[in-house]
Amino acid sequence: MLRPAVLTVAVALLVPGSAGAAETFTLDRPLASLRNAPGSFAIGTAFAGDRVDVVARSGEWVYGAVRGRCAWLMDRGLRRDGSSHATCPSPAALAPAALFAPHSYQLGCGEGCVFPARTVPCADRTVYANYDAGVFADPAGRERVGRGTRGRTVPRYRGVRYGYAGWGVRYVTRDGAATLIKDTGRRRGPTWVFIRSECVERLSLVVRPGAIGAFAVSGRRWRSVRAFGTLFARAGCRMRWPGLGLTLEFGRRCRRLTVATVGRQPIRGAALVHTWATERGLRLGDRARAVRRLYPEARRRGRAYVLAPRLRAVMRRGRVGLLRVSGP
Repeated sequence: MLRPAVLTVAVALLVPGSAGAAETFTLDRPLASLRNAPGSFAIGTAFAGDRVDVVARSGEWVYGAVRGRCAWLMDRGLRRDGSSHATCPSPAALAPAALFAPHSYQLGCGEGCVFPARTVPCADRTVYANYDAGVFADPAGRERVGRGTRGRTVPRYRGVRYGYAGWGVRYVTRDGAATLIKDTGRRRGPTWVFIRSECVERLSLVVRPGAIGAFAVSGRRWRSVRAFGTLFARAGCRMRWPGLGLTLEFGRRCRRLTVATVGRQPIRGAALVHTWATERGLRLGDRARAVRRLYPEARRRGRAYVLAPRLRAVMRRGRVGLLRVSGP
């Protein structure tokens, strides 16, 4: 699983009114996304008619108590009703590490990074607009089994029968009970919804000597587009998927794969974050000790470990920087 980078958020707060006072508003727009920080992770949804007790402001964002919790929301469609003595803890209490399970989220993506995933059979696939302190609230429909990350522009993931390219998991709550998914394909209600964690599975692209993801190394070049999507660049017999960190090089007449290289993908904006891993679970970014633990038989050759015939892990600064598969 990808390790989150360190993120520092500086927020200048302007506290309204006198000490201990809060401005009270009613939300007039249909819904508002609740965030843990301005322009950051969605942590719930407010609806028309909800009361919002604002205790602080930062630009176009307000921080206050709404629907039994404290959160940030955009200062739009709020009708002032008076004042109250509502209080909220410091916004620092909403830091990702305090709210989300370790390694279940990606920082540095603004409002939208998600991991490819699919829904799996479970007792209740209802999605909810809100989850807090062990309680699911505000049902917003159900997800079908097999719905997930799917489309012409993304890699083929096993078990995904329905969905679209941007569907995915944003994070798992700290208690592990709920998972936030992004589903812009829903006809009504919020885009960000919670589902029970046992109902959703994050997906990885597996690298092994005989195949990279859904592409067999003995396959023809055109099959790679079906396996990894249409967002690639071609130069002669070399094909690159920049969004995946993947490069395939084909030999004579561009028919057969000679070498495939998997590196870190760039994370920009609302990215779909793909996880590459070997069959034994070695991932990009793992330290050398993980290589030795998962592959005790691995041999060191220069900067690389030979994990298996035709499969190498290239080290950079003590971590796995590339995974390389040679063709047959």
